[in-house]
Amino acid sequence: MTVDFDYEQLVADFNHSLNTQLRGHGSENRYLETWVPDEDPVKGILNMAESALSAGCDELQIAFSGTLIDAEARRALVAAINQIAHGTLSENSDRCNLVIRASQATS
Repeated sequence: MTVDFDYEQLVADFNHSLNTQLRGHGSENRYLETWVPDEDPVKGILNMAESALSAGCDELQIAFSGTLIDAEARRALVAAINQIAHGTLSENSDRCNLVIRASQATS
């Protein structure tokens, strides 16, 4: 099963719910129950991937703005993802799409 996430939207939703809910302010998506965004978007996306993979997600796609993370940091993100799974990054115009597949994880 593939799950699609828009990183910036999830962070905005998470931050909004912090201000409006006393409990259960995490994502409604069960794959992200243990995810908490990070001020560093590379760490936040890596945390999101780890949360989804540990919850049994086989494949996820995380979209984000090309301006959110510079090219060098995007390469570092893919390298970190490849330590726990198989990640590929595609870029078009102003959006990036990171596809992560658990079934091809490396050790």
